[in-house]
Amino acid sequence: MRPATTAMAFLITVLGHGNDLNAQADSTNRTWCWTAQPAPRCRLFPLTSFGVFAQVEPSSGGKPFGLALDWGAMINFTRREAIGATYYLSVGMGNVWEGGPGLRYRAWINPRSSLDVAAGVSSVLPIGYGQAGQSGAFVAAKYSPSPSLGIVARHSVRGTALGLELGSGGGITFAAVVVLVGAVAAAALSHGF
Repeated sequence: MRPATTAMAFLITVLGHGNDLNAQADSTNRTWCWTAQPAPRCRLFPLTSFGVFAQVEPSSGGKPFGLALDWGAMINFTRREAIGATYYLSVGMGNVWEGGPGLRYRAWINPRSSLDVAAGVSSVLPIGYGQAGQSGAFVAAKYSPSPSLGIVARHSVRGTALGLELGSGGGITFAAVVVLVGAVAAAALSHGF
């Protein structure tokens, strides 16, 4: 089986059973949850966000919009707080790639909404050859009225960006589609299509 066919079959299988993954036993003390929830309903959950961002002050000649992935894992250490580690990757804004690891703190406002703050180190690499990159710190704040939607402000060496993120199943789905389309495009380009 070809790699693209295998990847497509995997995605169809996972996405087709998404409701089964969330329909776990209705227990009040689950160790792992696919959709973020505060303790005691959930102890550990993945962070899977896919977003669209716009720079507050776009640089001249660069694209003011970009796409971003933010994936990691979080653990509820109290009924109202969680901590975790994530990896952020974005492309587009200012014609650069940016990515790096970060630490995240989440305060649960209620069982469905939360406020996150994150900090980490990011590296910025221009899209194109022969250009030097740069590294620095980033900070972010995110309000999520539900596990599937977030409003984000992020500041890094590129400046400040505002965005909307899809989380939970939506974040997994959109990120998987972007990765799959990118892999197919890369394969097509490498074969001269």
